[in-house]
Amino acid sequence: LARREAYFKIEAGVFAGVLRDGAKRGSLHCPDPKDTARVLIQSTNSLLPFSLSARELGHRDEVEAMIGSIASLLVKGLARS
Repeated sequence: LARREAYFKIEAGVFAGVLRDGAKRGSLHCPDPKDTARVLIQSTNSLLPFSLSARELGHRDEVEAMIGSIASLLVKGLARS
């Protein structure tokens, strides 16, 4: 669990950098890149293999569709129009 949390913290740092750059360029609306990065990571953690049930693991197409829906929603929520 500690190793997983450390990995998520590193991943959130990478996301925060990308979000910060996008906000500076004006392509993303992201007033708090660090917090937004944590939200992005948490929103997809439920779809990691160790979080899925045996049934969900057997229905990869459904999991992929959910991942696509979440990603689309998150990106559209950050994009400046």
